[in-house]
Formats: sequence, structure tokens, C-alpha cells
Amino acid sequence: MATAQGPISVSNLGDCNVAYQAIAAVLSHRPLAQQSGEDQAHLLEIEILGRSHPVPPGLHILQDENAVAVVKASLALAFIEARRIFLQLAQDISHHESQVLEATAVMLLFDPEHLTAANTRKRILLLQASRGGMDDFAPLLSQETWLVDSLLTSRLNRHTKSPTLWGHRRWLIGMCITTWGLPINVYDSFVKVVMVSAERHPRNYYAWGHARYLMTLHSSQSKDKKCTGLGQATRMITDAVKKWVFRHHTDTSGWSFLEHLGRTLPEKEWAAIVKETAELAMSLRWTGESVWVFLRSAIASGKSGSAGRESFAAAVEALHCTLSREPKKLETVRKAEDWIQIHEVVALDAST
Repeated sequence: MATAQGPISVSNLGDCNVAYQAIAAVLSHRPLAQQSGEDQAHLLEIEILGRSHPVPPGLHILQDENAVAVVKASLALAFIEARRIFLQLAQDISHHESQVLEATAVMLLFDPEHLTAANTRKRILLLQASRGGMDDFAPLLSQETWLVDSLLTSRLNRHTKSPTLWGHRRWLIGMCITTWGLPINVYDSFVKVVMVSAERHPRNYYAWGHARYLMTLHSSQSKDKKCTGLGQATRMITDAVKKWVFRHHTDTSGWSFLEHLGRTLPEKEWAAIVKETAELAMSLRWTGESVWVFLRSAIASGKSGSAGRESFAAAVEALHCTLSREPKKLETVRKAEDWIQIHEVVALDAST
């Protein structure tokens, strides 16, 4: 963490209320540069500082622009205060919306699976949306999305893979499309949220599950013009995912999603991706299961055509030559060969 700019300090670290105020202020107020709505790329990058990162007494957070470090002990104190405020005001949230939003933000930072906190935020958004036009509501919705995306993309192991937070984001997007009539940039959701979260937490099933939801939404809304950039979105997303898995070639969830995308692509484009993957596996000596499960599935589907099959065979032959003295590294490659042969026999029997 860089040197803090304007750290918030108190005289007594045990003061739950002051710890709460310090942390809630960071979570509830976007930087001024973000309030113009021009770009939401600068999400908070939150880290939790444990005992291995000692801080001066009375210091609850360190902040350098959008990078925020929260002292773990202070977060526990803040949660106690947040829960007290929440229980006190939850029965009449319509008159205390801002206070409840602050409290639930702290609660979700402490516990990303706090379903009551997430559902209460939904209730408040629905109340706010029912009162007036979208001009007044859109900034509130943008603030909510900013907070959720910040939690999902920060270096917080539980948050990046939280079903509650991913479910909350899915609800937000669904409501934007079906109820509030607001546009969604699917590509931005991929590159700024899904892929960042998947990088923070490898094999992030929930992040890539959200990606599948986004693609389903993209397809279903293509005729309604509710998603922006429809003409190029699918190709842009596919290219971004391809580059991502090439950089993270051991991530099986990413490869699985790329295969999912392949079902929607023209055969020529899909064959080119399979060929490029096989060539990289050959040149970089990738022998991991993630890559070869992808290749075997892509070849067995038949959609990559003869070009894909030839690239696969060339990669297998090259690896057998270069790794002939390291037979253990070839086990996955051999299994992929055997799997394709069995699959082809089964497919042939089924067609007769």
C-alpha cells in the first residue's frame, strides 16, 4: 500500500462509532472524479490489513486515491456499530435510507454473505425508484453498482467469489433492463468486473457464471436495443476472453466460458481460435489439464472443422517430440487424445 494521503485517525481505536464513521465514509462516497458519470473504471481497490501490517494506534484506514486499506480490527468494531444502527433503523428504513445504506455497506464489507444487508439495499433502491423519475434515481443506482463492483473486484478473497454479491449485481442488471429501462454496457461488465474478479480469485466459478448471464442477457435484449454496442459486443467479448485465458492458461473456468462462447460464433471464427490455442500450446509447451480439456472438447464438437483437428494433431505430435524425456508432462495430452478417439467412436455409433 502506498503512503496514505490524509489518513483518518482517532484517539481511541476501541471506539466503534468512530471506526464505523471512517469506514462508512469511504464506502458511501465515490471520489469526485467519478461523480460526473464519465467512467466507472476507477473502482475502489480494498485490502484488509491484519496483524502482519501494524499501523499507528488510532488509525482505521489508509487511503491513496481509490486504493483503500482497512484495518481488520477496526472493521470488526465498525461491524458492531453498523449492526446496532441497522437493527435500530431497519423497521423504518424509508425515513433513514442513507443511514441504513451506510450501515449495510460496512456489514457487506465485513461479511459478503450477509443476505439481510443485501436484500435491504434492494428494498431501498426499489423505494427510491418508485418516488420519482430516472434522472433522480440513476445516480443512486450508479452509486450502488460502484459499491458492489468495488467489492467484487478488490483483493478480498471472500468477496470476489461471493454468491450473495454476484446475485446482487445480477439483480441490479436485471432490474435496469426489465424494469427501469436503463442501458447496460455488457462489454464493460466483462472487462472491468468479471475478468478483474476472475484474476483476483482464480477459477472463479461465480464470476464466469455471471458472464454467462450477461451473454444470455445480451442475446435476449439484442432486438430491444437495451444493451449498448450490440453489433460488435459479441466479437469484442470473445476476443477479450481469448486474450484473458491465454494470459491465465491454467484457469479452467475461463476456458469453459470461452468454449461456451464458441457455440455462438461462426465456424470459421471458432476454428481460428482453436487453431491459435493449439499453436500456443505447442510453442509454449502447455500441458495443463485446463487447456487440453478445452482443446479436446472443441475438436470433438466438430465445429472447428479439419483446420482445428489438424492443429490439434500437430500440437500433440510436437509435444511428444519435445517432451519425450518427460513422460509425466504428456499424461494430460495422451488423455485428451484417447478421449477424442472414444468420443468419435461413440458419435459414429450413434449416427449409424
